[in-house]
Formats: sequence, structure tokens, C-alpha cells
Amino acid sequence: MLSARRRWTVLAVCCLSMFLVGLDTTIVNVGLPAIGRGLDVDTRGLEWIVDAYTLVLASP
Repeated sequence: MLSARRRWTVLAVCCLSMFLVGLDTTIVNVGLPAIGRGLDVDTRGLEWIVDAYTLVLASP
């Protein structure tokens, strides 16, 4: 059995990691207009960028 302190630590690490994933995704979405202008792509191209970024983020 895990001690109460250990359980809270595990919960805190899980919550922090979910927060960082949400923050990272928000940053990418905010940057999409600048990315689209820089790469000269339309909405479909931006969808591919988000999909590729999410795939790389989820792969480790």
C-alpha cells in the first residue's frame, strides 16, 4: 500500500503533467496564425501542423 503522502505526490505529478499538456496545446493554438503566415499555408495545412505536433507530443 502507498502512504497518504505518496498518493498525494502521485496525484500532484499527474495534475501538473496534465496542466503542462493543456498549456502547451494552448500555446500552439495561439501561434497558429503566425505559423500559417510564416509557412504560407491555409486552414487545411494548419490542421496537419496541429496533428503532427500532437502525434509527436503523444509519442514518447
